[in-house]
Amino acid sequence: MAITRLNNNSITSITALPSAVAVDNTPAFRVNNTGGDQQISDQTLTRISYTNKLHDTDDAFDLSSNTFTVPSGKAGKYFFHVSGALNTGTDFEGNELQIRVNGNATLVTRVRNEYYDSMSAEVVVNLSVGDVVDAAITHSFGSTLAWRNATNENTFGGFRLIE
Repeated sequence: MAITRLNNNSITSITALPSAVAVDNTPAFRVNNTGGDQQISDQTLTRISYTNKLHDTDDAFDLSSNTFTVPSGKAGKYFFHVSGALNTGTDFEGNELQIRVNGNATLVTRVRNEYYDSMSAEVVVNLSVGDVVDAAITHSFGSTLAWRNATNENTFGGFRLIE
């Protein structure tokens, strides 16, 4: 990048970066649930539902299936994050929060439920075009629990990393 002239604290001309230097961490998305709590049956791995796109640069997150699909030309290394909470003040062992690729757990975070605390998981994975990513939760509370819908608590997001 070359600045050709500075005059009275303003730039009058900038040469663009060469294309080999330009960077782009897309696709990127972040979704949450603005509907009611999602019911999670005891010891049943359940895909987490989302109802609202906060952003989705490549329209790669499908709200009807609650999945992200790597678009054409966007293979690479990705970062994903999921967070939320079960709606119970009872402390117990046996929660698993998962980020899955093509239905297979890529990351399994085992978390103890502590009085309404949130849980989260993050992972970096190499993905190919067409790979499908989702988030899932299971618990062993003994009966159905709600995956709580609270402002910015139940979220899922990800983006392609610049390498």
